[in-house]
Amino acid sequence: MKIHPITEKIYALHADIQSDDLFEGIWPIPYGVSLNSYLIKAEKVALIDLVRDWVGAPGELAGQLASIGLGLDDVDYLILN
Repeated sequence: MKIHPITEKIYALHADIQSDDLFEGIWPIPYGVSLNSYLIKAEKVALIDLVRDWVGAPGELAGQLASIGLGLDDVDYLILN
């Protein structure tokens, strides 16, 4: 998956989850679900709402960040909603 620019400093990171039967263990998702995280790249870098619980998530996140010249160590703030 790709990281998508929203503006010059804001990006959306997408993950399509097809392997789970229930979203958050509660709601049926017979067609899967698309989950989104957001990255703000300014003086500081903030990552908002991590996507979790899918195979390959850490590597996928690292690859998405690398595609815009960042690494995991460049993230200053992690905001979980």
